Amino acid sequence: MWGDSLESVFMSPQMLKYLATEIINACESMSVVRFGRWGSGEGYSVGLFNDGRIDLFTCAEDMGIYPGRGEGNQLLRWGIEFCSI
Repeated sequence: MWGDSLESVFMSPQMLKYLATEIINACESMSVVRFGRWGSGEGYSVGLFNDGRIDLFTCAEDMGIYPGRGEGNQLLRWGIEFCSI
């Protein structure tokens, strides 16, 4: 994403969830939407969960799981991603 409205859209979890919901509902094969800031490496994933809700993924680091420290070799559950990479 880039442009004049980037900051207000990118920093609004509600807007990201709204946009992802529109995309996921319009595309049956879609289960996750990734939003990223052009050239920054910063991004958020919003996905469809088993219970039918569409929500932001949780950062593994917020759960004490870090890549490259042993724990990073484990498989992450759906809805959890490494955010610091």
